[in-house]
Amino acid sequence: GDAGLIAGDMVAGIGTILIPPGQGDMNVYLEQLERLASLEPHMIFASHGPVITRPLALLNHYVNHRRARHTKVLDAVQAGRSSVAEIAREAYADSPDAHPGLAQDQTLAHLLAHAQQGTVRQQNGGWHPA
Repeated sequence: GDAGLIAGDMVAGIGTILIPPGQGDMNVYLEQLERLASLEPHMIFASHGPVITRPLALLNHYVNHRRARHTKVLDAVQAGRSSVAEIAREAYADSPDAHPGLAQDQTLAHLLAHAQQGTVRQQNGGWHPA
């Protein structure tokens, strides 16, 4: 529509948003990104970065990026990786410049989301297919 959207920390004009495990919920974040896209805003005012003048492109990029990473995390668990560090290394193989601590943090957020969905479980200090 013609309306702008004040999105706060849901998106950024530059980069992506970190979802801290234990404080954020990756499943809810993805649902809300899709909800924001359904509003078809004309522009987005984010808390960080410039005004977003192509909001649907950005929202779709965020959703596609997160869903692809979500799949890579699950693929790593299904391939037998069980520690967060191992899973992150495999899931972020396409992003060699990603900070290892941030990659592990986001991997854990994805693992917790997968656990909510019933696709993985945590057992004996590791992550395994459910």
